[in-house]
Amino acid sequence: QAEDGKEASGPLGELQEAVEVLNSAVKERERVVEAAVETESLERLVAEVSPCLEALCCEAKALARDTAQAESGFTTVKSEKDLPGLQGLQSRQREMERVVSESLQGKLEELEQKASRLQELSPTHLCPIGREVQHTLRVWAELRELLQETRAHVQQAGRLRHFFKDYLAMISWTEDTRAQIFSESPSSHGLLEPQCEELEKKIEGKLKEFEKLAAAGQQLVAEEHDLSAMVSGGQPLSILQKSCWSRPGGESRL
Repeated sequence: QAEDGKEASGPLGELQEAVEVLNSAVKERERVVEAAVETESLERLVAEVSPCLEALCCEAKALARDTAQAESGFTTVKSEKDLPGLQGLQSRQREMERVVSESLQGKLEELEQKASRLQELSPTHLCPIGREVQHTLRVWAELRELLQETRAHVQQAGRLRHFFKDYLAMISWTEDTRAQIFSESPSSHGLLEPQCEELEKKIEGKLKEFEKLAAAGQQLVAEEHDLSAMVSGGQPLSILQKSCWSRPGGESRL
């Protein structure tokens, strides 16, 4: 009877072992098929997003150069109306961010998920597409960093342009007011009292504007902008201090 049980368990044991081997083979086959599907999907995604990523990186670097060039242009103009505008730069920044938000971000998130899944399926094997995915993700990280930098740079350029706009307007008003005063005939008694009072009020208003402008200039200096040395010592602030007027109780305001 024991021999009969042994003979019965032998075939059953072999059958169970065969079933387990078959199950393992099926699971391995499923893993290989899934890995192949994920690899093919990754290849399509990489081929789709890589050219756009590379192009956007180039555009972001070009935008950074153009923004710096526009900022340098602020220092050379003599009139408020000659200040170069920033609308084109701002539009380019918005367009890049729109493309990333609407077209790229979702696909890159999907790519990261699929790459993670493929790594789970083949943890010890780095296939060629895996290296391409890693390169694509590095470019994606670079692009996000570039966009943050260009966004901050364009915003700072806007503040710098606003500073120079107010600065040039202040200088222009000062020169016009001086010209008005010195154009009075030497034989006359100068400005009439009502005119003097009106001018005093205007000067008081301009003094307040100057304080705000000086504070804005100091803020730009604190941000350690490339043009900080020019803003603080090259000239706008020091020129304004020489061009504007002393406070009440001091010497002449003009």
